Amino acid sequence: MTIHPFSAGIHSQDARLAVRYDEHNVKLAAFMFLHEGGHSIYNQQISSDLLDTGLGAYTSMGLHESQSLFWERIIGKHEGFWRNHAHLFKELEPAIYGDISFETLYFALNEVTPSLIRLQADDLTYLLHIIIRYELERDLFADKLRVSDLPSAWNTKYEAYLGIKPETDRDGVLQDGHWYGGAFGYFPSYNLGFIYAAQLRESMIKDHPDFDEIISSQNLSLIADWQKQHIHQYGKLKTPKEILTSLSIARIDAQPLINYLTKKYEGLYKL
Repeated sequence: MTIHPFSAGIHSQDARLAVRYDEHNVKLAAFMFLHEGGHSIYNQQISSDLLDTGLGAYTSMGLHESQSLFWERIIGKHEGFWRNHAHLFKELEPAIYGDISFETLYFALNEVTPSLIRLQADDLTYLLHIIIRYELERDLFADKLRVSDLPSAWNTKYEAYLGIKPETDRDGVLQDGHWYGGAFGYFPSYNLGFIYAAQLRESMIKDHPDFDEIISSQNLSLIADWQKQHIHQYGKLKTPKEILTSLSIARIDAQPLINYLTKKYEGLYKL
């Protein structure tokens, strides 16, 4: 149990996950497990031949986040995935979920609702959480913003971008451990990772036209095997650009993500 989830280990085959639980929001831990599990799958599938060579690690944080976001958001929010797992909610809390239809539950798992907390954000507003953090970092390093002004600047941007305003710094500027852990410049890797994930999804579909059926069938090892074959096993032997090129992806392009989100939410909201 932790406020901020993480995946860690002392060896590539040592995967330890910590997530946050909220008795009023059961989906929070579910998506956190999928996200951190995606990180661990990447680490565990790096070729053992690269261990202790300096190359036995992920090639970039952007690509690492693409793998965790792929499992959390591309797979974990897929309709087929929840047709196989929605019964768990009913078994855990029959009084709450027992009479809820699958369609209602699936919509609730993907509903677009502005949130103060990045980890609880839907697929559309999630990107804005990262943009806010990037803009604040940019202004800090350009000496346009003092550290002491971060809380108010954070609140102003949340109100402007998402229409909500934190009442406490715990729900605001202090919710992520990245800055006070020294990880400045890290946040953009989440949006880059989401962009990568959508591009990799399109590439995977070329090899597996039955991608949606694979998720619905619960044969998710096929997806992990594809990731190992094309991404994970290489560790640092290949740069992100070389990995994309090997998959016939010419450049980083947000259009596949735009296409994916547009189709998904037009269907959800019947637009």
